Amino acid sequence: MKKYGFLLAGLLASLVFTAPAHAVIFGDITLAGSGGGQGITPPSPFEFRVFYVGGVEIFHESFSVGDAGSVVSITPADSFFSTAIAPLTNGIDETLRMEVTSGTGGGDAEGPESSYFGGSLFSLNGIDFAGQTITSLDLVIDTLRHESPGSDPNNDGNWTEFEYGARFVVNGEVPGGVVPEPATLLLFGSGLAGAGLRLKKRTR
Repeated sequence: MKKYGFLLAGLLASLVFTAPAHAVIFGDITLAGSGGGQGITPPSPFEFRVFYVGGVEIFHESFSVGDAGSVVSITPADSFFSTAIAPLTNGIDETLRMEVTSGTGGGDAEGPESSYFGGSLFSLNGIDFAGQTITSLDLVIDTLRHESPGSDPNNDGNWTEFEYGARFVVNGEVPGGVVPEPATLLLFGSGLAGAGLRLKKRTR
């Protein structure tokens, strides 16, 4: 009967603790806006940057209006990957900046990592992703729009309205399998106990 007890215990442990890891979004930053009167004829490309103030530049990409829906990724296969994720995993509350420009127009978002990622389910130290497994960094371009002349208060055709929307996304991996709720464990454990009793009866 002892060997059956060890077998059942091992089965329960494997069900709870050995499920494969799965991918999740650790955190993201959204930059969106619109404007006009930029004097762009023809419309200029949208330049996106994601960088640490005074430090590592993670993304610097140029997109045209037709590139809406694009995703640029940095993965472990890229030689720059370890450099790109270093500020996200060093436990230091650095200033992260995301910006877009098109001609003389654009917008930006800037703040410490803790303001973007602190309190995240996967931010163990409340600052960044120290101790976590990052699998990729994505620059996701959701919206790009230029309308020229769009609106022309000076009747010179020199007016462009623009709209943009993009996200900097941190993807990661966490151990698989959600630990069952106590009631589920109790029910499952009772079933195993019952199976053990039946096995014990049969061996007498």
